[in-house]
Amino acid sequence: MMADEKVTITVIRPSATGVDKYGNPVASTPTRTDIPGCLVTLHTSTESIVRGDFGSMDGWDVYAPAGSDIRFTDTVELFGGGTTAGAPVTPSTRILCRVEGEPADWALGTVVHTVRA
Repeated sequence: MMADEKVTITVIRPSATGVDKYGNPVASTPTRTDIPGCLVTLHTSTESIVRGDFGSMDGWDVYAPAGSDIRFTDTVELFGGGTTAGAPVTPSTRILCRVEGEPADWALGTVVHTVRA
């Protein structure tokens, strides 16, 4: 992997500022944390929904450095290379994704599966 393939993602996490009259957390302005040095790849589904369909892009996998604090309740803002809906993704393009399932830690870092929010 080359250094220029790595991108910075932003983790957006709701922060509770109290509870409502039912005891549920009340969210305020979310916190934003940048995580540099991530590799973002397209995630495709092999489940064929339409006859002759060989799979479709349904999200992105994020390979983040070890110790990255990403939770299943977070939203992730992606920047970087590739395309979305046929248009090039540039640093000025914002792609919001929700984390799908628990992030997995492994020897080289953290793997996070996301789907478009």
